[in-house]
Amino acid sequence: MSIFEGLTFEQKLILIAVMLLAVSVIIFIINYFFGKKKLNLKLSKGQVSYSQEAPLTQEALKDTSTGVFFFTLETVAMMTQIKTKLILHDQMTYLEERLLFIKNSVLDSYRRVYREKGSIKNINDFSAKEYTLYKSLVELMKEDLKSNIRVLFMRNHFASYDDKELSIYLQEKGSWLITKMTDFLRDLYPSEKMTIPFSDIEKSIGFCRKEIEEYLLSIFKRAAQIYNDRHSQIVSLETGLRDKIKETYGIDIDDRGIKSFSKILKEGEPNYERRS
Repeated sequence: MSIFEGLTFEQKLILIAVMLLAVSVIIFIINYFFGKKKLNLKLSKGQVSYSQEAPLTQEALKDTSTGVFFFTLETVAMMTQIKTKLILHDQMTYLEERLLFIKNSVLDSYRRVYREKGSIKNINDFSAKEYTLYKSLVELMKEDLKSNIRVLFMRNHFASYDDKELSIYLQEKGSWLITKMTDFLRDLYPSEKMTIPFSDIEKSIGFCRKEIEEYLLSIFKRAAQIYNDRHSQIVSLETGLRDKIKETYGIDIDDRGIKSFSKILKEGEPNYERRS
């Protein structure tokens, strides 16, 4: 069984960096103790070689293996931060802005229902206490909607959809989210204490349904764009790290993990070349 089996790409990179650093330290120690004989071992292009040249210095070691080691850790840390924090952070920031519009749409529709009643011509004609209570329920509904959308963001499977696929996806999810909104209000709405029955609340939500669907569409389109933009940053970081490792050690890393390095491990003894 491969030592890389079951590891994520970032974990594989860290493991490679540790192995390369360990090999380089061993080479440095050998060079140090054999310095009088001017024996110089080097790790390059997937091979260990030695020569009669001056021994490897601490400065040279820092410029190669140690530098790559810390470059790998820094790159993996940046990739991890993008994947685990920045993508969701950017998506949730935009979501918060759009949810305020959804909240206001629901409240505007609520006021519209009252204005349509023959005996009530103005928002000030009904109990301010009722409106304040309903407004607090809508605020709670907004937070519940945010939690449900956050779960969908964490999956991010919609990010690869084209416009048509995203539209189909949102027809399903948009209907589900609006139903969740309505059910949430129904469970909390104190009908016995309110002038307006909940059937009219459902009617008010129906008035702004199209508007809510448009807001949801913009939310998920923006979320997909954020994911794809951040993913491009991750790909760029991965490419830079692969190029750095290949340039220094001649080790190729493919999308699934390790190529040349696994081959070296399976072959056992490194190839020693004597250079005069």
